[in-house]
Amino acid sequence: MSDLAWTLLRVRGGAKSPDGTFGYLLNGTTVFCTMEDDWKNNLPSESCIPEGTYTLQRSWYHAGGYEVFEVTNVPNRQRILIHVANTEENVKGCIAPGLAFGRVAVAKDEDTGAVGVTKDAVVSSKPALAAFMKAMEGHNTGTLTILWAPGVL
Repeated sequence: MSDLAWTLLRVRGGAKSPDGTFGYLLNGTTVFCTMEDDWKNNLPSESCIPEGTYTLQRSWYHAGGYEVFEVTNVPNRQRILIHVANTEENVKGCIAPGLAFGRVAVAKDEDTGAVGVTKDAVVSSKPALAAFMKAMEGHNTGTLTILWAPGVL
């Protein structure tokens, strides 16, 4: 079976959003919302991923105890996972899929330190990851092309 090709089109965020980087993960008619960290010059565990085409590799999320896909071959980075999360406080340079965009309360904003704030987020992340994994069923690898929508960054 051939690899599945996905595109992550970022539509909002980068260095301009205090709540993270948001986009759409696309494969044919399959679409998920995404949330990542802000753009911080590709700093490991702190930044969203640079534009480019990468390999997706089936892996295991040890902290969550479930199967995921890892984005590999990102310069100066490792262990970038597609895993369940809602806000940038829940990812360390990884990608969170969701079924929709929404707002979620966080205990403490990772950038400002503000307590008890509500932030932009992806919601229904667990069912989104389950649907993504179902789409990847029978595939151990895939490709991911990451692009910024015109004028975003």
